[in-house]
Amino acid sequence: MDDDSLFTERTKIENLVTVLESTDATIVGGDVPLRGQFCYFIGKLTCVKTTEHKTDLILQNSVIYEVLEHFPKCYRLDIVPNFFISTKESIISSGGWDEDLFVMEHEDFFLRQIYNGHKVVFCQDVRIEHVQLVDFIRLKRLVLQNYHLQNGMAKNGFSDFRHVH
Repeated sequence: MDDDSLFTERTKIENLVTVLESTDATIVGGDVPLRGQFCYFIGKLTCVKTTEHKTDLILQNSVIYEVLEHFPKCYRLDIVPNFFISTKESIISSGGWDEDLFVMEHEDFFLRQIYNGHKVVFCQDVRIEHVQLVDFIRLKRLVLQNYHLQNGMAKNGFSDFRHVH
C-alpha cells in the first residue's frame, strides 16, 4: 500500500484476511480506483514471443481466470494493485520487492509470484482510496520513468511492456 492511501468504510481488510485464510490464495488484493473508476491495474500477465525472437510482457487488464467459489466478488488473476495482504512466506520465498527498480517493480514482484506458483486473488468489494499528490518524488520518477522501465524490462528479458484493455 502506498503512503498516500486513504481508508474508507469500504476498506474491509478483514474480508481480505477471510479469503486468504479460507482459500489457497497467497496474495489477496482490493480495489484502488483511479479517479473514482474501477481499478485498471488488475488482470493477466502474458509473455509473448515476437517474430524477432524477443519476449514482450502484456498486461491484459481485467482478464481473470475464475471467480472464487463462496466469494462471488473475488477473482483469481496474476496481478493486483498496490493494496494487498499476503502470507509472509510467499513474499520471502519470491524475494520481496526489488529496491533497484523504480518502474516495473510491481510487475516484477507479481511475475516472481507466478514463477513461484503463488495464487493471486482480487476482491472488488474491498477498496482503498488513492489520494496521489504531485510532489518532488513523483515528478523525479516521471522524468526517469523511461530509463527505469528499460531496466525493469531488461532484468526480466522483455523487449516491450504494454497494457491491453
